[in-house]
Amino acid sequence: PGHLHQRLRGYIGSVAYSGKTRLVAATSPRGGLLVMIDSKTGRLVEAIEEPDVCGVAFRGRQLVRTAGSGIVCVSDGEEMIKRRSHDEQWDNHLIPV
Repeated sequence: PGHLHQRLRGYIGSVAYSGKTRLVAATSPRGGLLVMIDSKTGRLVEAIEEPDVCGVAFRGRQLVRTAGSGIVCVSDGEEMIKRRSHDEQWDNHLIPV
């Protein structure tokens, strides 16, 4: 949708794909927004507001996101599993291990 396109502020920091859920996640630290899109239909599934969100990765069905503020979040669908704040500031390089 156009209103979300504007909120991304012309910049995508990271993109991740889940073969299990067929979801694509993209982050915009400039816009403070993570969007998840169904790769089959192109439909927006969810938009998550998180200041300075940039790192994103899927770990199975879980979504992991990080922010420059030190926040690390792990969610499973719409349920938040973990949310922690760290002294470290995360960039966009996030790989599930």
